[in-house]
Amino acid sequence: VYVRNIANAIVDADPDNADAYREREAAYLAVLEELDEEVRTAISGIPEDRRLLIVYHDAFQYFATEYGIELAAALLPGNPSQQASAAAVAEIIEIVGDREVDAVYREPQFAADAIEAIAEEAGVRVLTLYSAAFTDDVDTYVKLMRANANALVDGLGDG
Repeated sequence: VYVRNIANAIVDADPDNADAYREREAAYLAVLEELDEEVRTAISGIPEDRRLLIVYHDAFQYFATEYGIELAAALLPGNPSQQASAAAVAEIIEIVGDREVDAVYREPQFAADAIEAIAEEAGVRVLTLYSAAFTDDVDTYVKLMRANANALVDGLGDG
């Protein structure tokens, strides 16, 4: 939807070059279709009973639904700039143990203290998922999706 809307706006602003913009739109949509298949293939390698995601905050609801992953818990389901309560941390530690999860996920734009404390207490790893922030290494949407798929396979696929 975004790609089409952006292309439409650019074509409206510069109709003389519409053909070139439409070619670029089609090419990028093809890249996105290939990326979607790549992510689906990667996630299909994770056993269904291991597709349990525990995250810092609930920015991954649509992603999880789209790719058949259960969002088992979010440390901060609301405002991610809040500080996690001791009760919330304890609840997540309990969920990690009960659900036998091997990894919890942080986002690079938020402090990792609480999620690292959960991981240490529960004896699991902390991995990174990207939602709304890029880094020097993950600086495009395509790289973001690939990094997320790799992190999910790494954290959930070890079984």
